[in-house]
Amino acid sequence: MKKCIIRTTALFSFLLIAFTSIETKALDLGLKPSNVFALWDSVNRSMLAYADAAQAPALKTKMAGMAPESFSGKKPGDVLMRVGEFRQRLDLVAAKVGHPATEIFTDPSGAAVTPSVVYVNSGYVLDQLINCVITVDQSIPVTPLYAAPTYSGKTPSDVFGLVDLAVRRMDLILQHMNLKLATLPLSPLEGRV
Repeated sequence: MKKCIIRTTALFSFLLIAFTSIETKALDLGLKPSNVFALWDSVNRSMLAYADAAQAPALKTKMAGMAPESFSGKKPGDVLMRVGEFRQRLDLVAAKVGHPATEIFTDPSGAAVTPSVVYVNSGYVLDQLINCVITVDQSIPVTPLYAAPTYSGKTPSDVFGLVDLAVRRMDLILQHMNLKLATLPLSPLEGRV
């Protein structure tokens, strides 16, 4: 009994310290831009799957012919801004197929954007996109869309290039669906760099 109380007290103390430190500095789960890059590789592959689900081979061919552009000097905050622009477009598609808006993660400490914050938001975007694929055509295999190669040495600028590619591809999907993007303000999180 005494050991159980000591263990419980030790666990409580550890959690208290862990949560206190999380609140005083930026969320950092040890993720790197290479981890975020892998998610956006999956997002871009999922967009091609969406074209398959929508039975739009010309759209898929056009999207497959697009390549990422090269960028330099980007920071995680710049990437998160572009993720927000993608999310606005994705949410139009999601609404059209009956899904609610994509979740947005904000660091509770309000600190500068880290790759971990970008990663969590990118994961929400990937899940929403795959849910849209499933809604349009349940026969599309989606498990492979979550599998991404392991990358190393990627920078925020590399990630920005893949997010930018996804935004341009999403613009083609919106055009195909006859949906118009209204200029909406981004969340306060996406304005911090």
